[in-house]
Amino acid sequence: GPFHKGIDIVVEAFLKMPNMELHIFGNIELNVKLWQWFNLITHNSKNIVYHGWATPESKKFEEYAQLCDAIVFASSSEGGAGSVIQCLQFGLIPILNEATAIDLRDNEFKIVGNTPEEEIESIIENVIRFNKTDNEKLQNYSNTLKKHFIKTNTLANYSISLKQVIGTI
Repeated sequence: GPFHKGIDIVVEAFLKMPNMELHIFGNIELNVKLWQWFNLITHNSKNIVYHGWATPESKKFEEYAQLCDAIVFASSSEGGAGSVIQCLQFGLIPILNEATAIDLRDNEFKIVGNTPEEEIESIIENVIRFNKTDNEKLQNYSNTLKKHFIKTNTLANYSISLKQVIGTI
């Protein structure tokens, strides 16, 4: 669920950075415990906005994907997070941990830590470093990622890959 996807860690980090905006899409209200925690902890927060569920094809999601610069994702064990790949196809720059299992060897923004507290601090450090990075460098990186993930993450490529895996079983 959403706790497993690290939403709690990301929210905690952004609560410590009131000058940074966090836009959340999903259906966290379906998890009663998380929804109660989220409402309690973000009640007075102006920098954390929950939009609810939206598909990547929706106008609302596309609008915010164009407004945002990065995706911060601190999953416990996602294993190739489709939501992250879709955001990369919009050109968002990833701030991820290794559990997402997305191969980004050259990514400068990696969430590390063995405890939630260490991951929160790592998110904060990465967001600050991201905001200090030259805009042209970020734009070039965004364009490179966008082209790569649009080209490689297609239904046709997934089908080929799946057939290859099934063929080895």
